[in-house]
Amino acid sequence: MKHHATLSSGFARLRRAQTVSTVIRSALRAFAIAAITTLASAPEAEAQDTPVPNGPVGLKRVGPVNAYNGFPFWYEDTTGLKLGVCQDPNNCFFGANPLAPVTFPQSVADAVAGNFNYPDEVFFYAIENLEITRLPSRARVMYHVAIEGAFASGDVMPGQQVVFARLRIRLRDVAPESLYTIRHPYGEEVLESEPDGSIFYTRDIGLSVGNFGGAVYGDIGPFLVPTGFNRNSPKGTLLSNGGLTLETVEGSPIGRNYVEYEGPGLGALFPALVVDPTNPDRIRSSLFAMQGQVAEKYGVGIDDAYYSATGNAATSTLASSVTVHAQSAEGQNMIVRAQDGSWAPMQENTNTPGHYFAKVDLGETNSALPSDLEVRNVSDAPFTSKAMATIPDLVSVQSATFTLGQNGSPSALAVAVTSTDQSQSRQVDIEIPDVNFAVTGLTGSVGDATINQPLPATYVPPTEVTIRSSGGGEATFPLEILGPGKTTQTPPTAGPIANAGADLGFDPANLVEIRTVITLNASASSGNIANFMWSPPLAGFEIDAVASQGSQLVGLVTAAGDLVFSVTVIDDAGRASTDSVIVHVTDSNQVQDVITVTAARYDLGRQLWDVTGDTNVWWDQRMDVYFALLDETGAVIRDVNGAPVKDVNRRIGSAFAGDLGLWRFRAPASIFRPEMIPTGLDTTVVVESALGGKASFVYRVSR
Repeated sequence: MKHHATLSSGFARLRRAQTVSTVIRSALRAFAIAAITTLASAPEAEAQDTPVPNGPVGLKRVGPVNAYNGFPFWYEDTTGLKLGVCQDPNNCFFGANPLAPVTFPQSVADAVAGNFNYPDEVFFYAIENLEITRLPSRARVMYHVAIEGAFASGDVMPGQQVVFARLRIRLRDVAPESLYTIRHPYGEEVLESEPDGSIFYTRDIGLSVGNFGGAVYGDIGPFLVPTGFNRNSPKGTLLSNGGLTLETVEGSPIGRNYVEYEGPGLGALFPALVVDPTNPDRIRSSLFAMQGQVAEKYGVGIDDAYYSATGNAATSTLASSVTVHAQSAEGQNMIVRAQDGSWAPMQENTNTPGHYFAKVDLGETNSALPSDLEVRNVSDAPFTSKAMATIPDLVSVQSATFTLGQNGSPSALAVAVTSTDQSQSRQVDIEIPDVNFAVTGLTGSVGDATINQPLPATYVPPTEVTIRSSGGGEATFPLEILGPGKTTQTPPTAGPIANAGADLGFDPANLVEIRTVITLNASASSGNIANFMWSPPLAGFEIDAVASQGSQLVGLVTAAGDLVFSVTVIDDAGRASTDSVIVHVTDSNQVQDVITVTAARYDLGRQLWDVTGDTNVWWDQRMDVYFALLDETGAVIRDVNGAPVKDVNRRIGSAFAGDLGLWRFRAPASIFRPEMIPTGLDTTVVVESALGGKASFVYRVSR
């Protein structure tokens, strides 16, 4: 068996190199499925109607599932173009044996025995922009997007089908540890090269077995097509020849029918592609190789079907009907047949085209209830169909209540159910968790059942119940909780709230100079306060014990920098609250340090910090890096000048200035120092020098 990491493909053959100054090839390579979390067999999949995602990029919906190969019949973009699996052996990458009929294993045993002729990956759509310089440099830039089908198991296996939207960008032999911007038909990416001068970036969306709607939310759509291509082309029309020739395209939702690469050294590698002579490191490539095929069939899927019945077969008064909801492409000729009855046409919903409905009356006959169903799309040639071997009844829940027991008496579950089968009594089972007995009932002559079940008073009710009928119907309904609840208790009075006052010394108009007396006051604190307890910094402050009384703290500041003072207030019930105030002390006789942060990023994959900058003070000065302090909503707290305030309890690390004042902090985050690792709310780092210089920067998270 093949592991995920080895799952790879390319065109069926290498295409002839184009005779231009730069050798251009197309490979449309698709590499490993990086992570597939669901490997269990998926339930039978039907047509999956997916709304158009927000924004201009995206597909519209995915078609019904082909019962033969387990993949959707098509993916549709917002222009109405539907593409199916590209299977033309001369114009698509489709790795089956071209000398034998295409066959898909219809069982796990067939797959294990190799009784099939089907590739382990297929493409609904793939387009690639690729540039290769002549040897020996081999510098290359590549942009690739695809709607790709594969198997979670790696090898071809029924029940393991996945379809995902892939965006892949690859640069090779470029400047190491440098930023490169790639502007492409569906957006823009900013990526950093590795120390070896390479970028290999992949984003796959939709990696879930049997959930084919996930790919609709990827980085693709509408489909790019060759310039002048008719999007209303007949079924089976090929978009292109799979890379035998390179073409210009159209269809970008943002008007960018090309790929631009910008970053150090690109213009020297590809001088013929330079866009702007004043910026030689921005190149543009407008030729693409592609493959895709307009869907040959639109297929059919059954969204819902159930039977209704009245009367009694024993008295020849049984009357039954079947209600069907189906899905396909819009404008299809859909018909349905229940049991051995005649075919009936289905009606398309004009508000949601592609959705179809029919109710088939089977008449009064002394026969069994309907046991099978088939829906056909006769617009497909040959027709496609979807069948059901058994048809369930429709179960409706009229009410579901749980009455709480009082004073140790049992609680009571009551459920009222209706079945569309009124020809006989049906057993109704109620699924509730954590009980060791079955809860059942029987429907009456009109399909109704009222089920009452006592439960222990200690039982904690669920939020909903699931009802299953012996006719096959199933329904889930929220459970309403009745009965008086527990008496409420008067909440305790609120405790005190400390308020140490506003920070001092940050306003240029009211600076706090070293060797001056300051007064702090916590009188804005609230509550029945019995005592104020100030905690001044361990160094840089001399308290005036006589003047410091009650809420007031008075003293002399003796050191420059940010001094943190805390006050704890205690109320008459012994409850406490603490708040802090920062006093920024300046020394006009001290050299003013000006620092700058030029870049900051956190590599999520390697858990690595990289923060760089410069200072106007060059002599081995220390730079301390902190997270910005956040309030309870996650917003960055700022001083009176609007500058972010550092979180004194979350120091990331430090660096020392070198020649010309340049400094860099580059170190891995440690699980032994959780204060170094960003949370989902962190956005900003604050850098502070030993001389009091301060700067902040919104850091970037990358992989």
